[in-house]
Amino acid sequence: MEIETKKQEKAAIDAYYSALWDDASSGAFPQATEDRIWNAVRSSIKGRKHNIFPYTVLLYAAAVVAGVIITVCANYILSKQQPTETKEFIVSTDNGEHSDMTLPDGTKVSLNSHSTLSFTADYGKKERNVTLHGEAFFDVAKDENSRFIVSAGEMTLEAIGTEFNVKAYDDDKEIVTTLLEGKIKAKIGNSEVMLLPEQFIAFNRETRKCIHDRSENAEYSVMWRSGEFAVKSKTMGEIGAILNRMYNIEVRFESEKVRNHTFTGVIRNNSLKNIFEIINLTEPIDYQFRGDTVILKEKKRVKSIIMSNQSIKK
Repeated sequence: MEIETKKQEKAAIDAYYSALWDDASSGAFPQATEDRIWNAVRSSIKGRKHNIFPYTVLLYAAAVVAGVIITVCANYILSKQQPTETKEFIVSTDNGEHSDMTLPDGTKVSLNSHSTLSFTADYGKKERNVTLHGEAFFDVAKDENSRFIVSAGEMTLEAIGTEFNVKAYDDDKEIVTTLLEGKIKAKIGNSEVMLLPEQFIAFNRETRKCIHDRSENAEYSVMWRSGEFAVKSKTMGEIGAILNRMYNIEVRFESEKVRNHTFTGVIRNNSLKNIFEIINLTEPIDYQFRGDTVILKEKKRVKSIIMSNQSIKK
């Protein structure tokens, strides 16, 4: 009977310290809190197709000696003094996909094709920080006590109660932010610029120069949300990269002249064939489909031969 009692006491002690260890190995938030945050975002996501995957990084490692309660206690106490990393949540879209979602604070985000948005489980605890690779439209929920910050490559944007579009694809030479409503503080290196409605800021990664000006067509920047295709003074090479993200196709060019030819226009019906038909009708460019590849080449000029009645022999 005494032996059985000691076994029960040992089992109870082991369970207690095991629970302490599990608690020490947890992240910055209880799992229930992290799950609630993620479920709120996941339930709001809409799109034809999207890839969503949370992941947890290894917080720290320590050796546990089974049966030695003192060692377990020491590891538990030390672990509380060590900094922990926070769970990160990632939402991504493939080529040809769009996703709409609502962040835990009520901020609405539209994610364009081939884009990734990430944030950590402490989002909104002090600040609302998100990281963007690709393009997204933000409708930021007002919160005077919590700054909303977007990290987009070399550009950092701070906004409160604002609607703006950010285009920051890793393989684009420019990062462009266009403000539709509210105010934005844009920071690149040590330079800061305040944007007002219908203004934009563009940072060229190659020249390391910025352009801050009023946009003649600010609405162009968000037409992708309604399935429209709008570009201004874009080369066919740049348009080819955009169409690759939209339709997952490869665009090839017969010559550098065709690649560097610029196009400006708004195409309401942005089906792939319709886009190339409009370009073909308005520009000296022909196109040819070969499976998932589109070949663009210079349009051949047709020589008109006018023959007089006198030159025609009957």
